[in-house]
Amino acid sequence: MTLYDGFRSTEEGRRLLNRAALNVAVTESILERMQEEGVTRRTLSKRLGISKRKLNRLLNDERPLKLSMVADMLTALRCQLEVQVTNRLEEQ
Repeated sequence: MTLYDGFRSTEEGRRLLNRAALNVAVTESILERMQEEGVTRRTLSKRLGISKRKLNRLLNDERPLKLSMVADMLTALRCQLEVQVTNRLEEQ
């Protein structure tokens, strides 16, 4: 059994996997948008009114990324996020 399988085998593990997957997906989407628009971390931090250090911590998963901050980032990047819910994880 792999570590991943171990996580998938419990409700708590599946919850943690979903949190991690969501955080990665959102962060990658924001970073991709920044690259597409040529927006640097310094520029985005200024638009958000936060320090570049704090933004780096958020984008590097060193601090929790709250939905309100995600919404602020999307607004600063002049875009929106589309969410899709897919089939439930299988229980083992």
